[in-house]
Amino acid sequence: MGGFPSIARQAAVLAGIVSLAACGPSCDCLVPASAAVTGHVKTAAGSDVAGATVFGYAAPPSDTCSVGAESGLTTSDATGQYSLGLVYGMTLDSACVFVKVRPPQGSSLRDTVVGPIRLAFRYSAPTDRVVVNVMLDSL
Repeated sequence: MGGFPSIARQAAVLAGIVSLAACGPSCDCLVPASAAVTGHVKTAAGSDVAGATVFGYAAPPSDTCSVGAESGLTTSDATGQYSLGLVYGMTLDSACVFVKVRPPQGSSLRDTVVGPIRLAFRYSAPTDRVVVNVMLDSL
């Protein structure tokens, strides 16, 4: 029993390979369009904020940008640095992006939203990037 995979398993693997091959570079079925935001989270006094939760929201471009769907999530490291990968289901030339930072629980710091920021979402390199440094005020 253990030597060769069953015919059904071989057929399933082959079907998976064929479906991957059929999906061209502009297809969003495998890899969503992406962009990136990096930055530093600090207090108003200039201290690094470790463990802050950083959310990214993206929406199609419009005259009046609004906060769209959540498209990325990360946490700031021990030095307050973060790197946020954003994904969207299609390419956008000038998406409206908002970055929301939630401080660690019990820190006495206020949630902060930055945006709108305009970013292009693409399927392949080069990925559009922006640096957003965020300052959190006290409650």
